[in-house]
Amino acid sequence: MSTVNIANQTLAVADVTARFNDAQANPDAFGVQLAADVLNILRNTTTTFAHVVQATPVKLAAKNKARNIMKLSAVNVMIATSAETYARAVKNSANKQGSDAEKVNNFQAQEAWFERDQNCAALGVGKKNGSPVLIYMTYPNPRNTGKRYFIDADTNETMTAEQVAELMTPSGAKQLLDPATTHHNKTHDIEHTVSTRAVYLHNILRVVANKQAADNI
Repeated sequence: MSTVNIANQTLAVADVTARFNDAQANPDAFGVQLAADVLNILRNTTTTFAHVVQATPVKLAAKNKARNIMKLSAVNVMIATSAETYARAVKNSANKQGSDAEKVNNFQAQEAWFERDQNCAALGVGKKNGSPVLIYMTYPNPRNTGKRYFIDADTNETMTAEQVAELMTPSGAKQLLDPATTHHNKTHDIEHTVSTRAVYLHNILRVVANKQAADNI
């Protein structure tokens, strides 16, 4: 397969993998303008639905770490300027799942590996490396993964999810092939369907929201 179709665009696989490999080698060269564009998209709104195209490395088992596998995906998400939006979404979902009302009311977002920007909760940085990230929610169903392709970024060969799963740890393979439809928050003992993701900006190719598009290619 020499081309892939994603987000109403036809992309050459070789171009996508070249962009992906450049971003992994030089992450600081990508994402600065994207952060400003996301801020602009959210300038006049607190929360909005967005379409995100991303190319992310697949975490493989230690014995296969020399392989360079990427996932090209398009996902429909929610981005927000306020971190409180996430807490409200979890509480609404937990109530719909029939969780105990008092436990739901006591829910608070837990510490994460990233720190949100105080001016825009959709942006942040990794706590250990300081690299910028885009933070979004999938709601209400994390199984709705959208369109995706798996590609060997060294050979430009496309792969099936099953082939990639064979290179992963058992737990990673299960998450890939049979993702959970609900999350259990052990701290507050509630069930919900809201999933938060933080993706390094250098791995984001495009964000479309509020009739605006921010490209990062």
